[in-house]
Amino acid sequence: MNDLRCAATLFADFQSEYDDPVPEVDWMQGHLSRLVEGGDTSVLLAGDPAVGLAILRFRTATWADVLEAHLAELYVAPEHRNRGIGRAFLTDLLGHCRSRGAAYVDLNTSEDDEAARHLYESFGFDCHEGRGEGPLAIYYEKDL
Repeated sequence: MNDLRCAATLFADFQSEYDDPVPEVDWMQGHLSRLVEGGDTSVLLAGDPAVGLAILRFRTATWADVLEAHLAELYVAPEHRNRGIGRAFLTDLLGHCRSRGAAYVDLNTSEDDEAARHLYESFGFDCHEGRGEGPLAIYYEKDL
């Protein structure tokens, strides 16, 4: 299966699992293709056949002339969790960020996704300003 088709299918599974709107797989495949071709997005898969998906978006920082990465999506199919796949995948995708020149990576997850929070925190991600000593960092969003 084409990598982007596989990624689009995993993305649809991810959205469905969390009761979020599910894009049509053909559309999502094309969208991912356009994002990757634009140069600011990487779509990574874990496993063969793929059981995990990561979507990374890259941008130049506003505070320095360095590249930042945003981990927009990280997903491992439920039947493949608790086997170390997510941990290995996160290691690989952080290496990918470094290989693209990123000096920083951020992400967001929901407060109740304790497994994801534990994984990220075990890698040194921190949800406090100033890395542990500052106030809780809060992620806001708004539809326009």
